[in-house]
Amino acid sequence: MFHCEISEAKRSDGRRRVKLVLHEIHQDRNHYNKNGISYNEQYVRDNADSIIGMPICATFLDSEKDIPYDHGMTGQDGNMPLFENSVQVGSADGWSIEDIQINGEKHKVLIAEGYINQQRYPHFVEWLENKINDGDTIYGSVEFVGKGKNKIVYDGEPVEKGRVPKVYDYSGYCILTVEPSDDSAILIELNQKIKEDEKVDEKTLNQIISAVENKITELNTKNADYESKIAEMNEIIFTKDAEIATLTDEKATAETNACQKDEKINELNGLVETMKAELNELKKSAKIAELNSALGDFSDDEKNMAKDKLDKFNADPMGCGIEVNDIVTEINACIGAETKKKEKAMAVEINSQNNFAADIFGCVDTDNDDDKNDKLDIDNLFV
Repeated sequence: MFHCEISEAKRSDGRRRVKLVLHEIHQDRNHYNKNGISYNEQYVRDNADSIIGMPICATFLDSEKDIPYDHGMTGQDGNMPLFENSVQVGSADGWSIEDIQINGEKHKVLIAEGYINQQRYPHFVEWLENKINDGDTIYGSVEFVGKGKNKIVYDGEPVEKGRVPKVYDYSGYCILTVEPSDDSAILIELNQKIKEDEKVDEKTLNQIISAVENKITELNTKNADYESKIAEMNEIIFTKDAEIATLTDEKATAETNACQKDEKINELNGLVETMKAELNELKKSAKIAELNSALGDFSDDEKNMAKDKLDKFNADPMGCGIEVNDIVTEINACIGAETKKKEKAMAVEINSQNNFAADIFGCVDTDNDDDKNDKLDIDNLFV
């Protein structure tokens, strides 16, 4: 279960205040979230000061920095998870434990207060406001780790269901658009969950598609410019070919001017050959420019996934028989394969560590499995 509020007030320092419900506090170890974690109030109070300074993060899909995606996790350094693909968009600076009403039932929850930096991420704040105004669900996930270089300390044995974290630090909160595995993890403006399916809601998917279509339109415009130049050169060549044909006919009927005509024909032939060579180079440049534009968003490592085709294409763009889409498709396929491989490896690692990764992304929902339609009484959440 996760809820959040974003302030309507726009401050001169660019900080938009937010209030986040991180997780529920349980009655005892017989009550726990769907990841098996049971939060004890005293232990939560003992560790809650680590919320102060905790980063609020997002992983963006493109340079617009408006639509978040997942945690951006890239690996692990000892007991410390690494999130090198995410950026810090804000920070938490306070916390409280409060009772709130959800569907007429009282729940005790841990709340974090902080801000999102609107000066540096205006498109992201605008996206949040639009989602909130449309009544859409925004997901999020709280992350916690062991203190220092230590592992998370539990009260008793860390059993699969009902394990109680005793000594730990709240290390971050990430705003997501991937759908969590627990549909009952609802929110007012933001939500919290640990597991993520690679599934994006329809509205967000439409936004992604729109961004891709805009990029395609931009590339098509550039291609149209090149095609216009090529058509212009073809027209010039056609005109010169016509002149050569005319001069050739005149040569047959005017032998007295043969030398002059031969000289003119040679001149025109030389010009045509030069222009054909220039046209060929222009076509090559257009193909290479098209390729560079299509690969503009890929890193060098990603480009190297299609190195053989790239080398052949760059050596002979016109005669290699390779299209730009062939290269882009191969890179995307390799990226997809690498992503799947990493996801499977990460899933195996998480399962093999028996609860370690789950505790890193500790998220909370209601006590039972039937909380899919829980709603928050906003008046009791925000001050």
